[in-house]
Amino acid sequence: MTTAAMPAADVDLFADPVLADPYPAYRVLRDAGPAVYLPGYRVWVLARDREARHALDHPEVFAATRPAGLSDGLTSGEAVRAPAWPACGHARSESVEGRPGDPAHLAAGGRHGGAVPAHRLTGDPAERLTCAPGGSTWDESLRAIAAHPSLRTFAGLQAFITDQAERLVDDLVAYGSFDAVTELAHRFPLKTIGTLIGLPAESRPDLLLCAEASLQAHGPLDEHTVRTLLDLEHIFALLVAELAAARAPETAVLPTPTASVTAPVRRGGGTTPPDTAGAFPGTFLAPPPGGVLGQAAIAHLLSSFAMPCVHTIAAGITGMLWLLATHPGAWHALRADPSLVPAAVEESLRLETPVQTCARTTTRDVRIGDALIREGERVLLLLGAANRDPRKWPAPDRFDPHRNPADHFVDGAQPTFARALAKAHLCAILDALVRRASHLYLDGHPRRRLTGGTRTLASLPLYVSPG
Repeated sequence: MTTAAMPAADVDLFADPVLADPYPAYRVLRDAGPAVYLPGYRVWVLARDREARHALDHPEVFAATRPAGLSDGLTSGEAVRAPAWPACGHARSESVEGRPGDPAHLAAGGRHGGAVPAHRLTGDPAERLTCAPGGSTWDESLRAIAAHPSLRTFAGLQAFITDQAERLVDDLVAYGSFDAVTELAHRFPLKTIGTLIGLPAESRPDLLLCAEASLQAHGPLDEHTVRTLLDLEHIFALLVAELAAARAPETAVLPTPTASVTAPVRRGGGTTPPDTAGAFPGTFLAPPPGGVLGQAAIAHLLSSFAMPCVHTIAAGITGMLWLLATHPGAWHALRADPSLVPAAVEESLRLETPVQTCARTTTRDVRIGDALIREGERVLLLLGAANRDPRKWPAPDRFDPHRNPADHFVDGAQPTFARALAKAHLCAILDALVRRASHLYLDGHPRRRLTGGTRTLASLPLYVSPG
């Protein structure tokens, strides 16, 4: 229940025009108050930096929810009514409220046809692999994650990321024109993260498919979202099985080196990721210290690390390159001073935040400004709005590579491997580009991917000139 007199706004955050350009709506919500109620979705929103930060800093009051968006049975205006589901590849029970085949059961983590629970695809950022930054701590976690011994230190992994970025950028600069989504933002993390966890190359497109589909759970639950998540359960289950087999205890000699990150992938078999040899010729693939990961651990590795990492890298790269292609002054500043690359990466993540929202549920009554939010209410933190809050950032809509906004929001989680590696990927790509390309231009019309709660592109045609 909510109070009778409360700040409210008639804003549909998930309408297509708002998803394409959310910033005017964010401005309305920031100006409406520190906490604003959206009656159409029966959810509170925090659109200012101070209040969003307070919620994230007090998980005992604002508890993480799973899924991370509105896919818990909320739709615009009324509770979900179970649709009539067609057969989609696995067994369905008749859809009645709270039972298998029904959106409410899906959101609660119910199983369908023996597949991995759907919540594995839609976890909250707070549940991701978390540790404090620092070389030794990263290395401890990498020893459990990395399938290859040479990637079990952060320094070794960063060297691998840099090498792959330079190979990829060399090829793209030679091409001149390319789509930064399919030929860069997708290809790069599938190569590096797939190699890191030991996922066979032929399975990596399914990793991207699951990562992109999981983003839909950040918005309201509708028939299309539920059908997509249900249909991908069996794909996720296959990924878990394939990765478990690839990380089996028997060792295998890696194949002959591949020519380039952009060369066609040759389908492999057995326990060997087929395209790791370019970095590690003549070495062996061995299981991580401490034994073989079970399927539950593999599922957690995919959903809490690999999938969010692939998405954050892909969305971060396209958002960053779109900003630089439309701000030539910033590109020339980076060319003149490549030491600005890390600051430019942070600034691009602030302006084009990959994960725009994350949800919390109140564990007790809490007052924010004039609003009284009752226990058990859903609260949506608008990270993309908070990252452009003029109360926090001077000239918040300006892209300024000199700003270095180190304390902006990325995904609503505490420091994670996914976030650290995403930034390492973005820095590696941008550093390689500014050292090889004199100019960066749009080579056509970018096309947005309209997905609730996230900010990404479906196509970004670019042209780079060498120099």
